[in-house]
Amino acid sequence: FILIINTYDIETLNSNGKVIPYCIAFYLNNEIYTLYYNKKNIIVESLNIICENSDNSFIEIYVHNLNFDGLIIIEYISKSFIKFELLIDNTNLFYLDIYYMEKQIRFRCSYKLVPYSLSKIGEIEKMPKLFFPYKFVNIENIFYIGEIPSEEYWNSVQEYLFFKNNDKNNEFDLKKETEKYCVNDVKIIKKFLEKIIPIITSIDKKIINISFSAASLSFKIFKKNFNYFKINTEITMKDENFLRSSYYGGRCEVVGNPENSEIVKYYDYSGMYGQCMSEKFHVGDGEYKINCDYNEPGFHHIIYESNLELPILPSHGENNKLMFMNGVREGIFWFEEIQTFVKYGGKIIENKFSFTYKKYEKVFEKFVESFTIIREQGGYQKIFGKLVINSLYGSFALKNKNTYEITTFSEEEFINIMQKTDVEKFIKINETYLVVITINQKSDKYYKKKSNNNIRNVSYASAIASKGRIKLYEGLKSVERDGGRILYYDTDSIFAAYPKNNTSTITKDIKWLEIYDDAVFISPKTYGLKSNHEEIKFKGISSNILTFKELKQAFYNEKEIIFEDQLIFNRYNFNLNQKYIEKKVNLNKYDKRIFTVDKKRTMAINQNTVIL
Repeated sequence: FILIINTYDIETLNSNGKVIPYCIAFYLNNEIYTLYYNKKNIIVESLNIICENSDNSFIEIYVHNLNFDGLIIIEYISKSFIKFELLIDNTNLFYLDIYYMEKQIRFRCSYKLVPYSLSKIGEIEKMPKLFFPYKFVNIENIFYIGEIPSEEYWNSVQEYLFFKNNDKNNEFDLKKETEKYCVNDVKIIKKFLEKIIPIITSIDKKIINISFSAASLSFKIFKKNFNYFKINTEITMKDENFLRSSYYGGRCEVVGNPENSEIVKYYDYSGMYGQCMSEKFHVGDGEYKINCDYNEPGFHHIIYESNLELPILPSHGENNKLMFMNGVREGIFWFEEIQTFVKYGGKIIENKFSFTYKKYEKVFEKFVESFTIIREQGGYQKIFGKLVINSLYGSFALKNKNTYEITTFSEEEFINIMQKTDVEKFIKINETYLVVITINQKSDKYYKKKSNNNIRNVSYASAIASKGRIKLYEGLKSVERDGGRILYYDTDSIFAAYPKNNTSTITKDIKWLEIYDDAVFISPKTYGLKSNHEEIKFKGISSNILTFKELKQAFYNEKEIIFEDQLIFNRYNFNLNQKYIEKKVNLNKYDKRIFTVDKKRTMAINQNTVIL
């Protein structure tokens, strides 16, 4: 059996805000094809080549960012009245089926199946993603041949210099360089999928055909092959309404910044969620109770009082932001997290009511063991094993899709759909109507599809996330007992400050992975680290255009950072637009905790939600 992976990529330019495809590269049956701007519909041209060069009636092609490329494809095929169907959830496009020349072409998203960036995959494949002057391309210079575009057109000076130093002719042919860049991208994802997909099919030959995301893949593998305790993977709407409130995510907060006399140590839990999932969980149907002991396995709606330096119990603040606050508060929590709260000084005022279980077993142990064995083989098995273990946790939290989409070119059919189904919304894309209808008996009768009213059992996602937060908290307390000062943590990692003479890489419970000379922690996912090299993480901004010194000075001096030429895309109603903007970032808006004046420490927010 020879596995053939088809891959496809589009390069675009900005013309007065409009996104225009000007180069396409794709692998089809191990042959490479390229198309370049010619004032024609090159999307349809590519479909012609695909259909003419394939003997199969069903052709599957992977696109690494279908949320972007898929919208371009839809826009251009709708101009030519080509029939299509799609699976979309909100703005996430999972696959796009095109019916053309008596064939069905399915574009599916490789990133959703294996969520690794092309840059990261390129590193794994030892085939680096190429550098390219995106800002240089426009309609006027589409066939430019001349000097290498100056450094302002590249993502960084380093990229410009790298390209210039490695270009032997000191000449830049835009068509040639774009095609090379585009071909390299489809080659990277093709080589990667050729190694990952056989590992998936070795578990189950058919599961890849019905799994369009890592979470879907992991859930289906568990349900079919590892549900030995027959846990309820679906629940009723009543239980969902209660249990959904107990589901919080991972924990990420800034606690402080290092003094001049301190160094910074870094620790990362290995396989955090695998460790948590190897513990005991509930089995069987839950039971609602009042006046229940919060030590019973299950979920408890409590009123509590917290006055801790690092509060334990989570809550949702404004804009659904995950917060950890002190005060007299209430919420629904997994019993082990309540036990941890009491252990470290929290007070339970009232247990209002509970949802408890009689059985408590290691329901995920065999699943974790099996994929840990795969993971320990290294290489692509390591990537796949880790992906499946980590994705199962989130898969239980997914909300079931309660809509489906119908596309039609016929105004008569569109009116019929509007009259005979419950329409949530509709969009007209050129000559195509995309109608989103609610799943119910009325719509099923017209659409002739059977509704899937099953609701994922979010209680398992809630319990796993809770166990992860407990494990993180115990790690924080271990660091404090060892004399460390917590600076920052994010789900499964810890940064802590120690005196500069403490360079030991091992504490009582933790083996430190890295030691930094300096650091600046600003907000979740935004910080800088400095040792013999610099690491900048800046949420929403390319980190390679900022130095550690610039970041630290702006933070402590309370200055805005201005990022010029930041590319943003607008995908509203399938209308794809892009523009470059100047982005001003205020580094002093952290609101999960309160910074002291010198910004070396933060304090927990105290906010009552219950008046006794």
